[in-house]
Amino acid sequence: MDQKQTERRVEREMEIDASPEAVWRALTDAAELMRWFPPEAEVTPGVGGEIRLKWGEHWDGRCAIQEWVPGARLVYTWMENIAPPDVETGQPSKPLLVDFLIEGRGGKTVLRLVHSGFGPGTDWDAMYDGVRRGWLFELCSLKHYLERFEGLDRRFTWLHRRPAASRDAVWAGLLGAGGLFGAGADLSDLYMGERFTAASPTGEPMTGVVEIFGPPKDFAARVDQLDGGLFRLHIDAYPDRGVTDVYLSISCWGRNEARASDIGRAWEGALDRALAESV
Repeated sequence: MDQKQTERRVEREMEIDASPEAVWRALTDAAELMRWFPPEAEVTPGVGGEIRLKWGEHWDGRCAIQEWVPGARLVYTWMENIAPPDVETGQPSKPLLVDFLIEGRGGKTVLRLVHSGFGPGTDWDAMYDGVRRGWLFELCSLKHYLERFEGLDRRFTWLHRRPAASRDAVWAGLLGAGGLFGAGADLSDLYMGERFTAASPTGEPMTGVVEIFGPPKDFAARVDQLDGGLFRLHIDAYPDRGVTDVYLSISCWGRNEARASDIGRAWEGALDRALAESV
């Protein structure tokens, strides 16, 4: 079977209430990237340049730019050396490609993403699933930033933990009653667009709107007490290695540094307590 016919790809399309120029800047300017995507970014513009995306010591990828058409198209390879090797040759797989198409339409912008090159084998399943789910949230973050907070720096909390438990057990322990959101809240059964109320470790209630809900993997919400900022919990699992990764992130725009740091520390403590007590 032809390899191209068996490759998998992630495809997303969304309308953003912003100009094509603003969307292009958000995709290609390091300061803009850090306002919605990674906590650290570097950009060497143009074909032959690169975009570096970094989440602390956990992910640090250099993306080689293949096409650079300002306001219209951006293509780059995806974070070198993270794809599984070719099962037949044992050699590194060909690079994954990220392709953004930007089109102005009716005073807004339609952004199309194609992330291609995922193999058909089971050795690709975890990566494909993680990237598919990741872009669902990250593009939501991009739209949220450009439509509500364009030009404002983001205060970003990003936490990673690796508990000795299955993904199902971690999900139930964190989102069920008595978990991360307090004894009176059970957030294990929500739907997109639903309003919710829960406790928070900052001492004030947590209310907002569910943006993403995909048990036992993903919960993301727009939170009133963060001035409309974003809260995300996602859980990845690698059963063949006996590994479960828990990630919690909080994006605040317009909050001062001290306040954002206090919020981050409160949630870090709450996550550690909930994992220790319920998992």
